[in-house]
Amino acid sequence: MHLHKINRKTHQEFLLQNRKDPITGDLIEENDEVVFCEGCKSVFLKDSWFYLEKTHCEQTNTLYSFPVQSVMKLRAEGDILFYDSLPFSEEGQNSIPEASIKGSWIQKKHKL
Repeated sequence: MHLHKINRKTHQEFLLQNRKDPITGDLIEENDEVVFCEGCKSVFLKDSWFYLEKTHCEQTNTLYSFPVQSVMKLRAEGDILFYDSLPFSEEGQNSIPEASIKGSWIQKKHKL
């Protein structure tokens, strides 16, 4: 288990995120001891990690180094279409946007 003690100088950006322990809901503050799940990078107060029997994401590994947040710039080419499932009805089918029908979507009818 790799413990990290929160320090205001070193972890200022982390503290500005106002992260909370997912088990207790307590705000993570300066001088708290935390661990980061290696699987999902979630942060836990030390006592919460012990409460979870040092297991999360079906594994027991924690991050050796304090994770550094980085900015990712993503760019999408073309249109991105989103949809919500509609209950089957003639009215519902008529309200599907034309761009969705002409796109690469597969329309299926659901039986009630």
